[in-house]
Amino acid sequence: MTAILKLYLDIALLRRGPEDVPASRNLLWATLLAFVALNALLTLAFRPTTDNWPLQLLVSVGFTLLWYRVLLGLFGRPERYQQTVTAIFGFGCIITPLIVPVTGMMAPLADHPEQAMPWMLLLLPLAIYLLYVTARILRAAIERPMFQCVTLVLLQTFLEPLLLLTMFGADLPAGAAAPVGG
Repeated sequence: MTAILKLYLDIALLRRGPEDVPASRNLLWATLLAFVALNALLTLAFRPTTDNWPLQLLVSVGFTLLWYRVLLGLFGRPERYQQTVTAIFGFGCIITPLIVPVTGMMAPLADHPEQAMPWMLLLLPLAIYLLYVTARILRAAIERPMFQCVTLVLLQTFLEPLLLLTMFGADLPAGAAAPVGG
């Protein structure tokens, strides 16, 4: 277990990539379970929630799983699916303890964008880091230029909240649009 957590931390620190993750269905399921449990625990502790936040979390995870299944299929790399999504959710397990409390602290400012802007600018480096690490994982999986991978991760980052808004309307908890890979 410690070796897997160190692997995920090494991915977050750009020392290793998804190719270093064992292609194991059990590891994927354990990582997914850890990611969902960690998000649920931290959401309850730090975010204002709605009644259906567990369903929103599951839809978000499902969207991410489907997104990478489709991308890897489109780019002819379906055999890399387990390693890629395990790396994505493993990175999520490392970064979630930082993201969820920060979005929880930002939630009261959602109705006052003029007060939130200075804080949002301070969070810009974190957003760029999340984007870069996730795109780096994708680049290793599909072997495309970084620009394409960044574009695909940004597309995921915009489509996921649109899906959640379509399904749940304005009943989203603050910060629900945070991408799974970060």
